[in-house]
Amino acid sequence: MSLETAVLSRNLGRFETALVVILTSILATVFYHRVQRLEADMDHAAIDLMINQVSTQLLIFESELTMTGKTGQLAEYDGRNPFERIFSAPPNYAGEIDGDRPTLMAPGHWYFDKKNGQIIYRVVNDRYFKGGLPGPGRIRIRLSLKYEDVNGNGRYDAGVDQIQGLVLKKLDRYEWTEK
Repeated sequence: MSLETAVLSRNLGRFETALVVILTSILATVFYHRVQRLEADMDHAAIDLMINQVSTQLLIFESELTMTGKTGQLAEYDGRNPFERIFSAPPNYAGEIDGDRPTLMAPGHWYFDKKNGQIIYRVVNDRYFKGGLPGPGRIRIRLSLKYEDVNGNGRYDAGVDQIQGLVLKKLDRYEWTEK
């Protein structure tokens, strides 16, 4: 029997077994935290991508209305659900509900709060997300009319104020942390 075979075939002692278990646990923990960080990075990128896609579709929609002379119709979309009215909904769109109820929504899903006219996204991994809302991490966005307030009264007045388009407004401050 060669030396290699003798070393490989012998049983591990208690110290060696404990050492293997400890090292495996440390590596598994580091791997788990790294996977969670990557998951948060992917969530952040997916949110930004969805916002950019919706913004692009808004520009296309605005262009169509402008070319047909119907720019005034943009005012009807203030506070409405862009996933239902203008765009095809993403696969992780859960639909419309009355009020913001994040505990009812699975992480990683968009939904529309009919009561407040907001698109809401429930964050996948709260560990790396810091937002201003109580409860599970989420991002609130509103489809709003952008206009020049000619008379300075703080609201859109048809025939007086100049419509500039539709915009997605982030309603809360949030950040992705490096924990």
